[in-house]
Amino acid sequence: MRSVRGTKYTSKTVVTGSFNYTKDSAEDNQEVLLTVSDSELASSMSDTFNEMWDSGDLEEW
Repeated sequence: MRSVRGTKYTSKTVVTGSFNYTKDSAEDNQEVLLTVSDSELASSMSDTFNEMWDSGDLEEW
């Protein structure tokens, strides 16, 4: 699974939103978590990530 600032994706699925995998996010915070099963979207995300990675536009955080 690859990840860019809260967006995670595989070859078939994209998961994005403000949700952090913590107890507070799951129980107390108002978070958004969106899962999209779409291989074309996942492929596009992968292409975009790889272009950014290869260009050095990603920042450490």
